[in-house]
Amino acid sequence: MAKFAQLLLPVVIATALFGCVSTPTRPENVVVDVVVNSQDSVSFEGKTLTLEELPACLRRAGVNPRAEIRVRFPDINNRQQIAQVYKLLMKYGYNRVMPVGERQISSHVEDAGKSRP
Repeated sequence: MAKFAQLLLPVVIATALFGCVSTPTRPENVVVDVVVNSQDSVSFEGKTLTLEELPACLRRAGVNPRAEIRVRFPDINNRQQIAQVYKLLMKYGYNRVMPVGERQISSHVEDAGKSRP
């Protein structure tokens, strides 16, 4: 019995040590925002990185593969770029990729002298 305890003790210690340094996983219902800056540059959580670095950065940040990832493209009509990002993220298990375009705001100012009917 004592020999079994001697064999088991290092396993318990290693499990406790490595369990403490693991990255917490974000819940899968969290929406993650990524911005595509150029053909091969993206921004995530204030960091600019290459497109190839994105999946590893998402994993280090604890992003669950089932989380929704909103990818903002400067040109939403660039299907080749959208496909490139989607294919890369799918390769690493991120299959809820939502492409979105740049937000546009417009306003209309009415003449202050006119009255409404």
